[in-house]
Amino acid sequence: MKKINVILMILGISVLIAMFIVFDGSRQKNRAVEVAKDRLIFEVFKPKKKEVEQFFTLTYQSIRTIGLLPSIRSLKGKNRSDENEDVVASGRLSREGHLTVQQLYNNLASNVSVSEVYCVLEGFAKGQVPFFMYDSLIIGSQNTGDSAETHDSDFPEELEDEEYSYYPQQISFFRQHYPGLNVKDLDEIPAVSSPPMHTCDNTQYTSRAHGDQSNTMGILYSVPFYDEKNEFRGIISGIFRLNIIEALLQGVPFLIVTENDKEMAREMGFKMPDEPDNFVLANKEFDIYVGDRRDTELIKLAKGLIASGGKDTNVYYEDLKIKDKSKWQLLYRYDRNVLNRVTRSEHNRMITKLIGLLIITCIVLIWAISIYKKKKELLDVANEMRHIAEDEGDLTKRLRTSWKGEVGELVKWLNVFIEKIHDMNVTDGCGYGQEFLKYCLICFRDIKSCKGGRFSSVYLTGRVYEN
Repeated sequence: MKKINVILMILGISVLIAMFIVFDGSRQKNRAVEVAKDRLIFEVFKPKKKEVEQFFTLTYQSIRTIGLLPSIRSLKGKNRSDENEDVVASGRLSREGHLTVQQLYNNLASNVSVSEVYCVLEGFAKGQVPFFMYDSLIIGSQNTGDSAETHDSDFPEELEDEEYSYYPQQISFFRQHYPGLNVKDLDEIPAVSSPPMHTCDNTQYTSRAHGDQSNTMGILYSVPFYDEKNEFRGIISGIFRLNIIEALLQGVPFLIVTENDKEMAREMGFKMPDEPDNFVLANKEFDIYVGDRRDTELIKLAKGLIASGGKDTNVYYEDLKIKDKSKWQLLYRYDRNVLNRVTRSEHNRMITKLIGLLIITCIVLIWAISIYKKKKELLDVANEMRHIAEDEGDLTKRLRTSWKGEVGELVKWLNVFIEKIHDMNVTDGCGYGQEFLKYCLICFRDIKSCKGGRFSSVYLTGRVYEN
């Protein structure tokens, strides 16, 4: 019964330790996941946030600078009636101003892939076109754009209708809220964006039959500019497609959409990432949600979280420092591959501990069982010795030799001892050896009977005297 109790006690302790290991393993896993999330925010999210902010900042500073140029603040007349009207040739924009704006556009197009830069004067109406527009790289006298290219009938027409119809709203906003230039710092000059709309940039929409017009979707990002009397005059607007933002989020120069994109990507030596990206750029006011088009579930999740202001343990988002009256936010879904690796690592560590506990438990159980087994063997030996002692110390009897190990070794030498006593009895022809053996066997049977006693002497006659 005691043996079963000890085994149950060992198993009970092991179960308690196992429960603690599982509980602690779960806690350690959660802690490791949180540490991994913090590291992803610092190493992945923060750099991407900075990239997006720099994209808008460079665009804002460039179009703001254009609006502050003396040649722009001194513009003459109204918006053009058609695109063929040359404001430089007519003297309404100085040649120096034209070349300066062209180089600022070149810088924008090269660094953030802005499609066009427009100057739209107050009073913009249907049938008019912006005062000026820049949409091609011109370095010196060389035009590196594609304005002179001819296309077949399948090539889509460049349409500015949606852009032109929205500009009066931006102009009205600035006229109402910022009628005059009254700032102490350049960063106080406001900026506004627009809902997503079809732009006239058909760079990645090259076929009516096979292309996707959604690749022309973009936004109008505009700042006000003022005349020399600091009175509102119009807006300077930079237009960029949402594909540019999507490419920025994925960390590639551009999305590979058309055959021309594929050829350029091969020349540059890059390809699209195998896995969808984990970022979504959001503007709740204008219903803008730009993310990897291969992961519609993430974009849908972002819409729900941003709209409700809710939380998700697998998603992190922050407001961006972008000059705009509407709020921009960057949402990041923690890299599932990283979190899965951390989870597996902690799970494996917990399993290792449990296996170690199992091994230790087995060792302890084996040790306990072996102790009880040896104890039983010793009790069996003691019982046989008791039988010999109670049988008047019959020296012809021997202990069984079926035991192994230490007990077997003990029995072997006890039998040798009995044999020696037996030989002494036979040789001397007396019962002293038998009497001595009987006494020894009784002592071995119950060691308490010898406790506190000691043998004072053993005489040659074989008599034993006890103090």
